[in-house]
Amino acid sequence: METLLNVSLPFFGLIFTGYAAGYTRLITAQAYLGLNAFVIWFALPSMLFLKMSEAPVFEAFDPKFVAAYTGGGLLAYGLVVGLSRLLFLMKWGERAVQGMGASFGNVGFMGLPILVTLFGDAAVLPAVLVIVFDHILLIPLTTAIIEGSGGGHAQGLKPVSLNPELDRLLNGRLIQCYTVMGDGIRRLAPLEPEALKVETVSLAATITGALMLEVTGRLKVLGDGGEAVVRRAVQGLVERLTK
Repeated sequence: METLLNVSLPFFGLIFTGYAAGYTRLITAQAYLGLNAFVIWFALPSMLFLKMSEAPVFEAFDPKFVAAYTGGGLLAYGLVVGLSRLLFLMKWGERAVQGMGASFGNVGFMGLPILVTLFGDAAVLPAVLVIVFDHILLIPLTTAIIEGSGGGHAQGLKPVSLNPELDRLLNGRLIQCYTVMGDGIRRLAPLEPEALKVETVSLAATITGALMLEVTGRLKVLGDGGEAVVRRAVQGLVERLTK
């Protein structure tokens, strides 16, 4: 127990430090997104590649371990999907996201460093196998359920359907896009903050609506296209602000 605490407490301390930095605005939403992108796309893949290059993959591969972990994950997934229907009357898309949240562990960011610290490099291969099979099975399964339910492009994006981390990430992306659009509008005309907010939200809503209608094929039925709708909205905004 003492060893586990000595290893895990620093990780949770780091999480708390990050939360405190975000809460006190020492780190902005944009900085958080940049740091998150660096870890996901550069730091973590580099570490996994380095460790995997040193591991005896074919000798250490254990199909029983993979079957046990994958079976447990699918069991947890199915159980949560069923309970979400019975207890909360959720739709299929929302239930799939709940199942994903219950079975898709944070192996890469927390599990792998803790395992390596406790058991050494011998723990790398099992952890990587967990990550690989989670991505092969759980993500496609969740995507198929959401798409098959007919609400794949919006249903799973409600805050109630997302775990806190995904909700924060989605909000961060939204703030980033909102900031970029606001900066562009501000260059067209020196608007007051409230007027700038109105114009930015209106443009964001138009782009989002056009994207949704384009992806679902509704604009095609109306004889229009998402790119054309957005272009007209931007042209109208430019003409209105530069008169």
